Amino acid sequence: MMTSGGEKKEEVSNGAVKSSTAQDYSAASASGLSKSDIETQKRLTRLLTKLHVNSNAMGGPLPEPYTQRRTARRKGSEDTTGSSQSSSSGTAGTTTSTKPDKGKMHDGRGIHTKSGVDLCDCLNVRCPGCFFPCRRCGSTKCGPDCRSNRNFLYESWETNGVPDSIVTNPLLNV
Repeated sequence: MMTSGGEKKEEVSNGAVKSSTAQDYSAASASGLSKSDIETQKRLTRLLTKLHVNSNAMGGPLPEPYTQRRTARRKGSEDTTGSSQSSSSGTAGTTTSTKPDKGKMHDGRGIHTKSGVDLCDCLNVRCPGCFFPCRRCGSTKCGPDCRSNRNFLYESWETNGVPDSIVTNPLLNV
């Protein structure tokens, strides 16, 4: 923005107004910079200032809606585990719910929730684990996806190029 008297005012990111007069240009030209070099230098300074402000904005705390949703999710998960008193022995104790979550086919340890069988993803009941150790849980029974809290079952495996190599899941009918 130009004002009377040849003075140029420019707003800096923190709200302060910085003014540059013809004296600034004459001082810069004495140092050997042309007018276009000065403008380029000012433009780069403004861009760097904006980048600095934006990089700090990303490192701050999360906005309120995200925080509220996360705490609500945490409260909801605490309510589902619940605590109950055992009435058979007469002593009070906390137990976790054995009822599986809706849609979960495997529990937190990768065991099938309905049958209680620790089935390898190769669908062989006697297999001790034939995959590389899982990145998430370390089990050798997890195939491409970790079995912990997984909400699907593999129906069958088929080896490409081998006729009649389809292996079906024995736990589908359970």
